[in-house]
Amino acid sequence: MKRLFTPERKRVIFFDMNQTLLDPDSAYNESFIEVLQEYTDRWFSVERDGIARQALAKFHSEYKSRAGSKKRTSASRLQLRQSSLAAALKPLPLPQEPSFIQSLLQRIDARAQQSPKLFPGVLDTLEYLAPRYRLAIISNGRREKQERHLTALGLDKFFPPEHLFTSQQKDKRKPHAAIFVHAMQAMKVTPKQALMVGNSWPNDVIGALRAGMDAIWLNPGHKDKSSLRKIGSKKVAVIRKLEQLTVLL
Repeated sequence: MKRLFTPERKRVIFFDMNQTLLDPDSAYNESFIEVLQEYTDRWFSVERDGIARQALAKFHSEYKSRAGSKKRTSASRLQLRQSSLAAALKPLPLPQEPSFIQSLLQRIDARAQQSPKLFPGVLDTLEYLAPRYRLAIISNGRREKQERHLTALGLDKFFPPEHLFTSQQKDKRKPHAAIFVHAMQAMKVTPKQALMVGNSWPNDVIGALRAGMDAIWLNPGHKDKSSLRKIGSKKVAVIRKLEQLTVLL
């Protein structure tokens, strides 16, 4: 796909955080393995990595099976995670009490929150874009959490605090146009000068279009490397990897 936007036309590129810049699945999986290794090291000091990875695979398969079961009624996501983890730990010499399972999940979640991970290519892409455009974030996440992640990953050099816009700052969350309008006003750009990049079609793309912005949809499952989708009078570029922005921008 040829270049769609230039610094002369676009002044600010807004990004979503989770599933666009940050890879929460990778952070969770790595934290799961690390925490489980801390518990199993005393029994499996040599094979602990393989055992932890087997338990992780079992956990995911159990969760997928239980979440998709027609017999499931009102079981909460937390209950599903707890039962799936209990099933994954059955072969291991670990406690099976609900209190232990709950505590283990809490430790994994806390570790994942403290150790965010970037998708491959994010840093190189931002390094390429930063001299050409101003970069900012529009996110539905909590501001304190987003600031902590940006600092931990060294992304605050691209996204200073005044370039971070979260749903806590406005009553409306994405895809409501208000948060996009607020961000553009704060960055002193018009909709024609702004571009939104995100993985959520309803939240990032449709929300941006409602505010008059152009958008690029990051869809890893897209069958083509890149393509264009027409929405009304606007064309939305669809990409599979963030690195493709270096071609479009």
